[in-house]
Amino acid sequence: MKSLKDIQQKLGIERLPAGEQIPLLESVGKLVHKQFLADIKASLATEQFETLAASLDLGTTYFDTTLKHLAPHYETTFSESQEKVFRSLGVNA
Repeated sequence: MKSLKDIQQKLGIERLPAGEQIPLLESVGKLVHKQFLADIKASLATEQFETLAASLDLGTTYFDTTLKHLAPHYETTFSESQEKVFRSLGVNA
């Protein structure tokens, strides 16, 4: 996982005022989140993904625990999802 500073540097926005960085970072974050969910869904059986999705209604802690149980590879998957998004934006991950 990359730090905020790493992401700012990769996107070339570290010198922009914070007010200009925030919308860009939020947009990239949403793209990474969508890619991560798509990648996790592809790696789980349908029932497992439905269980994970249902765990969201029970709160963040329950979701985190369920994610770690059903997809112990989630950190690697997140890093790969982040790299896919950066590549699609033309940024070297």
